[in-house]
Order: sequence, then C-alpha cells, then structure tokens
Amino acid sequence: MKRILYGGGMPAEEAPAVERYLNSHGVEMVQRLLGRHHTEAELIVNLKDIDGCISGGEPFTRAVLDSAPRLKVISRVGVGYDTIDIPVATAKGIYVTVTPIPELSIAMAEHAMALMLSMMKKIPQRDKEVRAGVWDTAGAPKLQDLYGLTLGLLGVGRIGAEVAKRAKGFDMNIIYHDVVRRSDLEASLGLRYVSLDELLSTSDVISVHTPLTPQTRGLLNDANIRKMKKNAVLVNTARGPIMDDNAVAAALREGRIFGASLDVLSEEPPSERHVFYRAGDSYPNLILTPHVGISDRTMRAMIMAAAEEAQRVVNGEAPRYPVNKLTG
Repeated sequence: MKRILYGGGMPAEEAPAVERYLNSHGVEMVQRLLGRHHTEAELIVNLKDIDGCISGGEPFTRAVLDSAPRLKVISRVGVGYDTIDIPVATAKGIYVTVTPIPELSIAMAEHAMALMLSMMKKIPQRDKEVRAGVWDTAGAPKLQDLYGLTLGLLGVGRIGAEVAKRAKGFDMNIIYHDVVRRSDLEASLGLRYVSLDELLSTSDVISVHTPLTPQTRGLLNDANIRKMKKNAVLVNTARGPIMDDNAVAAALREGRIFGASLDVLSEEPPSERHVFYRAGDSYPNLILTPHVGISDRTMRAMIMAAAEEAQRVVNGEAPRYPVNKLTG
C-alpha cells in the first residue's frame, strides 16, 4: 500500500479527516506529529519508506531527497516552496505541489488589510493604553486614515489581487510593481504599473506579495527602505527573507517610516540574535504576527487540498497545482 506522511507542524485535529480521506483512496497515512516542522535529520529518518508527504515548511534538501527513494510528491500546505530544492526534486522525479485555493488568497488578503489598519489606527498600542488606565484622546491626530492614500503592491499574484480588491473599497489609490503586467486588474480596478523606485518613493503603504526568489531575496534592503516616505507603512505577509530585518528595524528606530506590520521574518521563529526577538516596547511602531494569517476553516481547506494532491500523485494521476514539470 502507498504511504503518505502527515506530520511535523501539521495540526493534530485535522489528522482523522485526512486519514479517512487517504484510506478511502487506498493510501495509508503515517502520522509523525511533533508540534513543529521536522528538521532535516528527522525527515531523513521518517521518509525512508514514504511515497508522499503533506508538508509545511520543512527543509527538503538534497540530503533529505537522497534519503527518500520511494518519494513521489511533496504536497505543500500553502503556496511557498522556498525550503524545497526544486531542481533536485525534479531530477529525482518528485512532484512539488502547492495549494493556491481561493480560500487562502482571501484569508491572506484579509490579514494584510488587518495589519495595515492595525498600524494606521495603532490599535494594539491604544488597546494596551486603555487596559493600563490611560484614556489618551489627544493621541488621535497621530493616526492615519486609509482613504486617499497610495497603496503600493509589491507583487500582484492571487493574494495581491485580493488585497487590491479590498483596498479599492477603502478608496485607496493603487499602484503596483511586478515582473508581469496585470492589464486585467489595471482595467477592472484602476491599478497603475510603476517602477520599483516609484513604488518605494510614492507609496503610503507598501504591501509585499511577491514570492521569494533569487531576484527578490533581500529586495527590501537598507538602500531601498531609505527610498520610502516618512509616513509610509511596510506590510509583509509574503516571505521574511524578501526584506532585511535589520534595515527595517533601523528605519523604525530612526523614525524614517511610520511603521511596519510583519507576519513574516527572515528567521522563524526568531532566535535571541534576531533584532526583533522579545522586542517588547522597544518598537512601538511595529506589529508582529507569527506567520499565521489564516483561519481554522482556511487551514482545513488547504490541508484537504494538499491531501488530494498527494494521493493523486501516489495513485498515478497528475497533480492539479504542480510547481515543477516532470518528463517521462
């Protein structure tokens, strides 16, 4: 019988439904729940007799893939795959799949808007003050409204497009920069394509939705962050390594930008060496969430979509959302 690994950081409460689904398609589910992602060493041990894997952000390195002779598919829950060695997987005939379902795009767009609004209205800071007995109505002028501001979208894929739809409802002016022009969104939502420099220098809010690639890694470095307006807010719900966390921290400390709302960091979770580790009150113009912008409902839908992709491949069918193309 074909065997699919469900483990690492996958939620335990979804395991029974996944197992019933896989069993109904003649596949055995192997459960290795740790409450966190597998390490490289753990994957090497756990994948030896496995045909497919439902994965979070585990490191599928060459060493891991060399240790998994039966592996045919790495089915990612989500749309990021930067922790997987795609060329090696492809050479070994291993599909890498993702779950770009509509529920994910909508949920992440909502989270980006929530981070945007929370910073502009300083909701966490005001909540903390009121709970401490401080009723500071004089602080209201320090807030910002979204209407009439310019939103710069760095990347306009599925999630970026959903953010644009929602930002339009707030009467924001929307510009974007991407490797691909979106004439459909330019026509339907009035988006305007600009250069990266123009996006950085004219946006009141910059929301990051580009994938992590060799070209985008470190794109928001110190030089580019210095191009941002003093009243600008940086929102990143994409991937942490797209930005230089130390450069963001310096801009916040020096008051060169209004604030940053980040769902991702270059190191997750941050170690004691990270600039935002236990930031406390050191950065009042910073909002952090732990790379978790989706609801239980959306997570459930993504996991089941990943389970479907995995069983399709191990049962000899083509996946619906492959990252790589296999020959032969």
